[in-house]
Amino acid sequence: MIASSLFHFTGDHLNILKILEGKSLRASFNIETVQDFFPNKKFIATPMVCFCDIPLKFISRDHTKRYGSYGIGFKKDWGIKNKVSPILYRLEQSGFSNSFLNSSFELNTIIERLEGLKMLYGESDSEILDIQYMVGALHSHSENMAGFIKSYEELYKGQNRNNYIDREWRWVHERTKKEFHDKDDEDYRKRLNIKYHKNPDYLFFEIDDLNYLVVKEKKDIDLMMDKIRKLSLSEVEKFALVQKIIDIDSINSDM
Repeated sequence: MIASSLFHFTGDHLNILKILEGKSLRASFNIETVQDFFPNKKFIATPMVCFCDIPLKFISRDHTKRYGSYGIGFKKDWGIKNKVSPILYRLEQSGFSNSFLNSSFELNTIIERLEGLKMLYGESDSEILDIQYMVGALHSHSENMAGFIKSYEELYKGQNRNNYIDREWRWVHERTKKEFHDKDDEDYRKRLNIKYHKNPDYLFFEIDDLNYLVVKEKKDIDLMMDKIRKLSLSEVEKFALVQKIIDIDSINSDM
C-alpha cells in the first residue's frame, strides 16, 4: 500500500515543537557503511533529513520503536516538490553493489593515472586539467548518490536489523560535503554535527503542507494542544495544527 504522507519521527515532543515553530527541518549527519561499493572506504557521513513512506495504520508496528513516537506527517506532494526522494536498498555482492564498486574502482584508477600524466606533461597541461575536473565531478556525483543508498539489513547492537521495512525517503542537500571515516563512531558523528549545525541546511514547509501531527498517547494530545497555543504562529496556523493531532493509541485501536 502506498501512503499519502511522508512521516518524520523523533523521540521527544519538544523536537516536534521546535520544528513547527521554525517551520523547518534541520539536516544532520548520519553514518552508514559503504565498504561493499566504495573501494578503500568503510563508512560515509551524509547530512540528511529522513522520512518514512508507511501508511498511518502500520506506523506503530516497528517504526516508532526505532525512531520515536512523536512525528509529523507531510503531504507527499510537498516532499516531491522539495526533492525528497525514495532511497535504494542494496544487498552486498548484488549486481547493483558490484557495478557501483567497479565504477568507483575505475574512477580511482583514472585519478591515479592522471596524477602520473601531470608529472609527465606538467601541472598546467590544460587537457589533463579538464579531464581531472570532469573525473572529480563524477566522483562527487557518486558520493551524492551514496546518500540515497542504504544496506537492506545491517548489524545493530549485536543483532541483524532489516532496514527495508522503513521505506525511507531522504532529503540530502548537494552543497554539503560528505565525510568518509574508518568506523561508525557516534562521537565522530556528534563532532561533525556540532560543526555543521553552526551553518546547517534546512528543509522548509508551511503548516498547510502537513497531514498529521502524531503523539505517543491520548494524554499527550492536551499537552501538545497547550504547547501549540504558545508557538509564534498565526491563530489560523495553530487551529490547523490542533486539527491534525492523532495519537498512537488511537491508531492501534481504530485502524
